[in-house]
Amino acid sequence: MNVNGDTYFDWLESDYPRPQLCRDNWMSLDGEWGFSEDSEQIGVSQRWYEVDEWCDQKVVVPYPPNSQLSGAKSDSDVVWYAKRFTLSEFAGLSDENFADRVVIRFEGVDYFASVWVNGIFVGQHEGGYVGFSMDITDALVGEEVLLVVRAEDGRSDSAQPRGKQDWRARPHDIWYDGIQGIWRSVWVEVVPSVRLESVNYRNNGSVLEVIPQIVGASVNEHLNLKVTVSRGGVVFAQQTAVVTSDNSAISLQLLIDNQFDESELYWSPDNPVLFNVDLELESEFCRDCIKSYAGLREVSVDRGYFLLNQRPCYVKGVLDQGWWDESFFTPPSAAALRADLKLVQQFGFNTVRVHQRSADQRYLAWADYLGILVWSEFPSTFTFSEASAVRTLFQWSEQVKADSPHPSVVVWVPLNESWGVPRLDREEQKNFVRAIVCLTKSLDNTRPVISNDGWEHLMSDIITTH
Repeated sequence: MNVNGDTYFDWLESDYPRPQLCRDNWMSLDGEWGFSEDSEQIGVSQRWYEVDEWCDQKVVVPYPPNSQLSGAKSDSDVVWYAKRFTLSEFAGLSDENFADRVVIRFEGVDYFASVWVNGIFVGQHEGGYVGFSMDITDALVGEEVLLVVRAEDGRSDSAQPRGKQDWRARPHDIWYDGIQGIWRSVWVEVVPSVRLESVNYRNNGSVLEVIPQIVGASVNEHLNLKVTVSRGGVVFAQQTAVVTSDNSAISLQLLIDNQFDESELYWSPDNPVLFNVDLELESEFCRDCIKSYAGLREVSVDRGYFLLNQRPCYVKGVLDQGWWDESFFTPPSAAALRADLKLVQQFGFNTVRVHQRSADQRYLAWADYLGILVWSEFPSTFTFSEASAVRTLFQWSEQVKADSPHPSVVVWVPLNESWGVPRLDREEQKNFVRAIVCLTKSLDNTRPVISNDGWEHLMSDIITTH
């Protein structure tokens, strides 16, 4: 472990679902839930969201139904989940701070999710491969919480981003079992009303740019954000700045006296150096403290070379299908994610292409920590239409946002082998490919984009052939 005794990275051993943005006050809701199929789609009309007597099975979250570890069976496009818990099970709301909020976070629900808390509708989400969150504070009454989730996943919907999920009842050829419902971790945390929702990092040499997303603040409300960058007990930079919720960023010059010392602090597979980043956001009534991390590295393509930190880097990679027989696309444990990546290194590879799915955030954190290059790829639709285009553009944007803070992610792959764009002789499909490349570059211009991995290419920084 190359962190010189830093204790922050113990978070990686704790199964915390989001290692890039850590708070102390959280609780996992993984484990046994009530479960039922709803083939006749009567759950809403019969108000299943108010009770849990309808549960006729048990399911172990986060494993998808029909997997061995889930313990549940389903042949229906619609399934329901129910979970009871109490806020006293973890360090819940503070009596002293009236601004506390309770947020529930879903790392993955396939495909349409509707959520109720104590019979109150709190929100819905579309997209099986991107995480989402909901503020449930106003639905809390008393100590006990009833959480109900309805998940709808049309197996035959070819305009839905599916990746390697089979559309048939049984997997065939190169396809895997379809997944539905909750298939990644569910967790709850207590947060201030004004808080850091995400943070991104970019660097130019030893200048680290910290880009926070702040929610809950009124427009143009001035907030104090303190950022401390350290490693091995040594503070490399510290700065407090006045920020607002509107596109604030802080640039910090890391204090490095010797140019040869500086070169040893860049992240690479041979030297996966990470810095602790502590963030403290203060408003009039709230204070939000976050533990995060960043790596200094630059990626580019020039004269036929893939460059990492301005030097040619030989890419020796594997295609990571991310499949487990006992749990489908959900890892059987957080330890299994690390074990997979350790095998990659033991076999002499330095790169993984996360194939036709988004990556678990813990997977990317381990790649950051171990020093493995990652190509981030989107799960394709099986047709081209207005619906498939809109879904892909929106959900890919969410995936880029989620993966951007990780130094291990070095290449974006929005499309693969013309899946979802089967007729690139047609102008509308060409325009879609160009559009998604331009969208990606507008969201992040620091990484190469492969327009259509392995097949016909338009506007591609790297040409790949399969």
